[in-house]
Amino acid sequence: MYQLQISVEFHKRSTQLLRQAYALAIERRRISTALHIRHLSENGNARQGFFADWEFWAVVDNLPAYLKDFARFGYLTGWRRGEIAPFDGKMSMPT
Repeated sequence: MYQLQISVEFHKRSTQLLRQAYALAIERRRISTALHIRHLSENGNARQGFFADWEFWAVVDNLPAYLKDFARFGYLTGWRRGEIAPFDGKMSMPT
């Protein structure tokens, strides 16, 4: 049998969306009560290994050309590698 494995982060984000949907439905008086959705622990999810600004730019200077924009984007936005990797650069911002 196939077993689906999801990350803790995916689970937390999904349940957060569900909690927000319930809150909105209560606010709009579509429902009167919501389910209790248990929060998973955030322990151990803190970002680690911070660079000083000058250290980061020194690292970027030594990266291969194809990784420099990827690293700069992550550093400037605070996005994690897994959040940036699916982005192919062909999407545009709304005007």
